[in-house]
Amino acid sequence: DSTRANSKAYGLLRAIMNSAVDEDLIEASPVHIRGAGYRPKRRRLEPATVEELGVIVENMPEKWKLMILLASWCALRYGEIAELRRKDVKLRYVDGRWVGVIQIRRGVVFLKGEIRVEPPKSEAGIRDVAIPPHLIPIIKEHLETYAAPGQEGLLFPSETGRQQWPSTVVKYFKIALA
Repeated sequence: DSTRANSKAYGLLRAIMNSAVDEDLIEASPVHIRGAGYRPKRRRLEPATVEELGVIVENMPEKWKLMILLASWCALRYGEIAELRRKDVKLRYVDGRWVGVIQIRRGVVFLKGEIRVEPPKSEAGIRDVAIPPHLIPIIKEHLETYAAPGQEGLLFPSETGRQQWPSTVVKYFKIALA
């Protein structure tokens, strides 16, 4: 019984009735309520300020701090972050400083108790993301401390060595956000 649900139900009914008109099953659609198909926009999200982001990161468990930083500074989605492996992080020392990119080639999807690794939905999802210089020391430390070993090692492995379920991270994120 929400405005959005009502709007979607009305839109479906209107589409069904218009199809009936197109197939000459009825002469005209009786579904004509002005404004009924309007869906209010979802509330506008306010991104955290740099100071707020610092507080959130500081209050996350150590092994997931980088996760929040990558989402914020590199605009990575959770499924992309959870599937990151050592081989996806390319760091180089050039002209006296470290530079790097993160190669996004896969993402993880969590469906009905199943973990599936899939390629991005579109070609645009396959991309190289520049790593902001201030994150490079944090990434290097994370690789040494928390990432699974080997080039196929996950950056954020769960206790079982698989990708970390979002619900676990969200629980801690909500605490850090508060």
